Amino acid sequence: PESMASARQEALLTLHAIDRLPAKARTAFRLSRIDGLTYDEIAAKMTISKSAVEKHMILARKRLRAAMLPLN
Repeated sequence: PESMASARQEALLTLHAIDRLPAKARTAFRLSRIDGLTYDEIAAKMTISKSAVEKHMILARKRLRAAMLPLN
């Protein structure tokens, strides 16, 4: 029961952190991690460069790591 509560808390924290990302970082992150698109596919879908996708993903990962620190 305790580990299930901890997992639930972690999932909620993660979802909340994703929702708080800047719009383009959130979109790029979801397209990559949830939809499984490549950076090239994301760039085409968002009509931005691949390097912009990389920038948004770096920002997303950085902010999500910071949001998860309280759990460590």
